[in-house]
Amino acid sequence: MTPASHVPVLQREVVDALQPRDGGRYVDGTFGAGGYSSAMLGRAGCEVIAIDRDPDAIAAGRPLAEHYAPRLRLIEGRFGDMAELLSAEGVGQVDGVALDLGVSSMQLDQAGRGFSFRASGPLDMRMERSGRSAADLVNEAKLNLVIRNGFAAMFYAPELGVGPLQQIIPQIQALGYTYVSPGSVP
Repeated sequence: MTPASHVPVLQREVVDALQPRDGGRYVDGTFGAGGYSSAMLGRAGCEVIAIDRDPDAIAAGRPLAEHYAPRLRLIEGRFGDMAELLSAEGVGQVDGVALDLGVSSMQLDQAGRGFSFRASGPLDMRMERSGRSAADLVNEAKLNLVIRNGFAAMFYAPELGVGPLQQIIPQIQALGYTYVSPGSVP
């Protein structure tokens, strides 16, 4: 048996709750490194349809899918679109769904993904790597939107002195500073 490269914290409890059975059909809506999928497939002769929005997770899961073929199908997409994704695969009803919500430790460990607070890297925070990055959003945000949504921005720029937030942010931007990573603020 090919084990998953990562064991989820509550893997046993989740799989016990799902009670996979031979011939059953289950969805792992947040595939990640395949921990839940691998555990379900190892427990019963069932089928698992695994969904993940991270193309790196889907690519890394291909050896596991080959090992369990044809019982493991990988789909790149969002679990919020599960009904449409399953319909496109010809799947109507399933016997259970596992969702492990949040950012995975593998994503946090890769500074280049832009989720890490431990290592310097770009402020990206996109699963699919399309659309606007977190750095784009931070650098393009209008002050009133930032304040209205209750976000706090703190910058250290001793050459500016002290002033209200409305004055400091434009002054920081005028000096050419942009926030692109946790370590980029002077």
